Amino acid sequence: MKLVKLSSPLTLCLVLSLVLSLVQGCSLMTLNKKQMEVGGPLISETLAILNVERVEPKVVFLPSSTVDEVLEMYKDVLEGVGAKSSPNMIALRISELELLAAEGRVVDEFAEPNSVYQAAINDLTRLLSNSRPEGLARIHYQLAHAYSQSGKEQLSQYHLGLSIELGDSQDFVLEARFRRAEAHFSAERHRQAVPDYEVVAKQKGQYQLHARYMLGWSYFKLGDIDLALDSLFSVMQSLSVDESSLELREDVMRVAILSLDYLDGVNTLAEMMADLNKPAWQIHVYQALGQWYQEKERYLDSANTMEMFVTLNEMHVEAPVISQQIIEIYQAAGFVSELASLKLDFIDRYERGSEFNVVHNGEKFTNIESLLRDYINEAVSNAHAGAQIDGDVEAYLTAAKWHRRWLKNFPLDELASNHQYLLAEALSEAGHIEQAIAAYKGVRVYPNYTRSVDAAYAVIFLLNELPSRSAEQSSQLVEAGNDFVDRFPSDPRINTVRVGNAVLLFELGYFLQAAELSESALLSGLDIGMNSRANSGLNGRQDGLALEVIAMRIRAHSRFELKDLSLIH
Repeated sequence: MKLVKLSSPLTLCLVLSLVLSLVQGCSLMTLNKKQMEVGGPLISETLAILNVERVEPKVVFLPSSTVDEVLEMYKDVLEGVGAKSSPNMIALRISELELLAAEGRVVDEFAEPNSVYQAAINDLTRLLSNSRPEGLARIHYQLAHAYSQSGKEQLSQYHLGLSIELGDSQDFVLEARFRRAEAHFSAERHRQAVPDYEVVAKQKGQYQLHARYMLGWSYFKLGDIDLALDSLFSVMQSLSVDESSLELREDVMRVAILSLDYLDGVNTLAEMMADLNKPAWQIHVYQALGQWYQEKERYLDSANTMEMFVTLNEMHVEAPVISQQIIEIYQAAGFVSELASLKLDFIDRYERGSEFNVVHNGEKFTNIESLLRDYINEAVSNAHAGAQIDGDVEAYLTAAKWHRRWLKNFPLDELASNHQYLLAEALSEAGHIEQAIAAYKGVRVYPNYTRSVDAAYAVIFLLNELPSRSAEQSSQLVEAGNDFVDRFPSDPRINTVRVGNAVLLFELGYFLQAAELSESALLSGLDIGMNSRANSGLNGRQDGLALEVIAMRIRAHSRFELKDLSLIH
């Protein structure tokens, strides 16, 4: 198609407006992205992860005929205004269109890139002598791209270097440096990539985060592991916690874990996290490193990694989760002997009232309550079984300790009443009578407990077992007896309690109450036979005597003391 040369200023403006609309958004072509064949990330994949604007321009290829027509129109405009006075913008657009036309021919016609780009290279080279200084950098940049696409890397690097030297804006220079570093990295020239990545990594902009990431990879490839970790963790510092950064975070941690393993593993990680003031994202690195060790069946390294986190971050909200993961690692490895101490440590750290729950106002207790119950139940069962086997004082005191801890953590649970009763039994077996009495009294707060009557009777029995009773304890014994009579009137032991209280009241000088209680026992019908002595509640004084005889004597003596001789018989 032959285009008419245009010279009218108005016509030129209209043409320029049309052409600019066709090529809008295609200001810079990207350099060739040769994929790495070893180790590190694929450039194209990494760019996609980062979603850096203009790193992978979304170029919509116009049909080659349309691009050629637009390009021819620009050239006519440039010829019409004259080379010396040509607007720099026109020259830049022509350079862009030359590359766009070449890209289109490669895509549409499957043409040989070398021959297609050579035409663009020739035109771009001619433009260098006709452009103003402020446009030269961008033309060199386009030439670098064209040479790269043609497989001429040395020339590509040469023009890319010139574009950096002549660049008139920081953004452009940073982009060009980034492209040069990218080309070096793809060609596995990691040492040459480092300087450009370092420059870009220090400057705010759209390429900074990616430059830090690739700088970390470059250092890793060079064996500078400490520097690699510094750069990679700087990426983690900059990443948000939303889903959009998840893939990049995982990729960063992949190389970070490899780097840590080259050094001193979790010890290196702990030191670096301390230097960074324990950032919120550190938990992800610890977990990733621990998981990596576990996949390698390095179970102790995995457990040590998790334990290091918990040790250095005891109040971290996820510390219980990590502690549970440690237990699971030992279980997976078959290290059974360590499990008991790990579970006890879990209880100590996270039970109700622990420092962890105080710091978090108890809000996290419900998250671990079920697990904590399992571990405490296991500890209680072991302690109780041990006490029954050994039968010594220390074993029963250990059992009592665990019943107390169970009650501390689950005071409103439906099983709390039984643990309260078992606590009292363990204390009684250990010979801690006063504590056992208090524990048996505690059963009263569970009125529906099936063994409440036994607990109430045990209070009476143990008070009588005291080698010497104070006046206060004697009063407690009277109250305990009255409580039993009032609460369990149908229990077969009730008259034994009545007679026992009558004896005690007589001894304390409460003759009227003693007389009335013994008479009440007699009226209810006492067995004539012998009653058990040891647990009759009479402190052994009824030895060999029937309850009826004891009740009659107490009544008689009490009435005598009251000078009421009419009822003495």
